[in-house]
Amino acid sequence: MNRNLLIAAGLFAVAGLAYVLVIGQMRPDTDRAETERADATETAPANVEDSMPSSDTDWASEQQAFLTENIKKSGWVAMDNGMQYTVLKAVEGAGVKPARGSSVTVHYEGRLTNGEIFDSSYARDEPATFPLSGVIKGWQEGVPLMKVGEIWEFAIPANLAYGERGVGPIPGGSTLIFKIELLEAPTAAQ
Repeated sequence: MNRNLLIAAGLFAVAGLAYVLVIGQMRPDTDRAETERADATETAPANVEDSMPSSDTDWASEQQAFLTENIKKSGWVAMDNGMQYTVLKAVEGAGVKPARGSSVTVHYEGRLTNGEIFDSSYARDEPATFPLSGVIKGWQEGVPLMKVGEIWEFAIPANLAYGERGVGPIPGGSTLIFKIELLEAPTAAQ
């Protein structure tokens, strides 16, 4: 009798697995892609939290240490406000710079100091357009320095980013690293 129960349970498990596999194959690819993106998004914050130090004091110290070491790298420039930048791709000549507060179109990648990417228009393969007045202070102060066509990388301290509160997968007190490619921007005359 026990043998028959084990066989029946095994057959039931195999039938259930087959059902799940068949139903999974019947889903449209768009649903599967959306599910995979959602699954990846749901796990991202856990990865960030796993890599965080055990205390807020340690985290703040690590963020400051990053900025202290980063500025020693070749090509990095310190700004008066505490931000740092390096020009990855320059445009010769005067070029077009965005007017402060204007809308810009950019490609960007944002990451934490541990390398964890928290947002990327490159990954979505879709540039983003938004008013500079609606983004973090570091972007408001850094992007107007760029010319259309240039790619810069910014190290933005927490006080010019999301501060001590953090947002989503970004822990409070985080220094943020942004690679920004300025694609379009109106000039002050436009």
